[in-house]
Amino acid sequence: GIPTCADYFLGLYIDRFDEDLLIVAPDLPPFVSLPLLDWMMGETRELEGLVREEAAFQVPASAPVHGDLWSSNILVSEDGQWAVIDWDDLALGDPALEYGILLGPLWRGGRYSLEDLERLLPPDPFLRERFRVCLRAFLLDEVIDSLADWVESGFAPEHQAFVRAEKERKHKTALTLYRDLFLASEFNVDGISTLRAPNSYSSFGVIVRRNVPVPTLRGNSIISRPRPVPRCSGRIR
Repeated sequence: GIPTCADYFLGLYIDRFDEDLLIVAPDLPPFVSLPLLDWMMGETRELEGLVREEAAFQVPASAPVHGDLWSSNILVSEDGQWAVIDWDDLALGDPALEYGILLGPLWRGGRYSLEDLERLLPPDPFLRERFRVCLRAFLLDEVIDSLADWVESGFAPEHQAFVRAEKERKHKTALTLYRDLFLASEFNVDGISTLRAPNSYSSFGVIVRRNVPVPTLRGNSIISRPRPVPRCSGRIR
């Protein structure tokens, strides 16, 4: 059968986060603490729990999607005509993810409010709810993926210093932005939220619903412990 939007999201983001964190965990960059690694693992599990539970994600992922809808794949002429190129990854999926990738930078950069962006979307409340979650996941991807790239830069020693400096900068920039946009509690430079109350994610109107296992580190092995999962019921501000 046709996968759900939850399946589509989990395959694109959660599997990617887990794979990247398994790369990072054995070879932590010097600017990443163990509590920060634990926090990133916790964010991954919280997003997973949210997506598995929310009704907005339980609908079929049956819309045609581009698969790589970045600004670099949109051409605009001087007279305002535009075209989308690079359709090699055309498939059925969830357009909310593509809207998040394409429009998210406009919101994060302060050019548009979330309300402005949502006026550009189809009037589907489920799609708009998934769009908000995808904005969060897209930014968390920048937080985590840059660290995996930092670790793997060792395969090209001649470029390692430059790549590592750039990936550290990208990670710290994304982490600071994620804190500012999605976390209401106190949050220090190591990425440790000191107030993990149910309202920690006030941008989403969090409600603690249940516990799911979240990986953490003990020695050199990854273990699991329970952690509350938030429920998205509000608007990103």
